[in-house]
Amino acid sequence: MPDPSEALLDKVFFLIAFIVFVFVAAKPESFIRGITLGRSSGADVSHVMLRTTQTIAGFAALGIAVWLIVGLFTRAR
Repeated sequence: MPDPSEALLDKVFFLIAFIVFVFVAAKPESFIRGITLGRSSGADVSHVMLRTTQTIAGFAALGIAVWLIVGLFTRAR
């Protein structure tokens, strides 16, 4: 029998990941500045790399959102 706290922790983890991915998709320059601890900015990274980062984060956020919504409307049997 699955532990109910594990399901809750899974949902919390993916909710936090969703928020992070939405932030990265919305502001990839801030993401670059954050992961380099302020040493680099969006100007130091190619435009293609910023758009690629934004696209991947957007798809990941969309995938997690779909997973969370499906999880809300279905129950484990």
